[in-house]
Amino acid sequence: MPIVATPFLRVRRPKITAPVIPDDQDELSTPIQESFSFLVYFYSLICNECADQLAKEAITKGDPFLLSKPLSYLKSEIKSAALSIWQDNWDNGETGRSTHDIVPRVSNKSVGWNREEIMFVTGHGPFPSYLHRFNLRTHDNCSCGGKGDPMHYATKCRFTLS
Repeated sequence: MPIVATPFLRVRRPKITAPVIPDDQDELSTPIQESFSFLVYFYSLICNECADQLAKEAITKGDPFLLSKPLSYLKSEIKSAALSIWQDNWDNGETGRSTHDIVPRVSNKSVGWNREEIMFVTGHGPFPSYLHRFNLRTHDNCSCGGKGDPMHYATKCRFTLS
């Protein structure tokens, strides 16, 4: 679909009232016109040529067919098949098992847990034990000396307990 635009873009400068440049005041207060009509025309031309070419191919090479089901039904079937494949991959995958224990069903909808809760339960996130697994820290200890995993911070760490 071609872009609909006015042929000229007008940028108006405010009237300058400084007495230092009275000679340039008229020049600065006139609108600056930058034409982009050629760009819009060129884009429209390309789109129209593509549409014409596809229409010609559909007429000459295309085989007519009738859909026996409504398009909405076909879309829902494709979505259902995609979710089924995604669920099979999620159930049989080798990675993400701790997250799979918490969120076993795939869905396009939110699971009801926020990002921080999932990071805490899975142990993924800015925890020393997790960062140490990827050599992003030299040790997996907390500042207090204990193991820097989520359970330590929630139950034992003197810096996070109130």
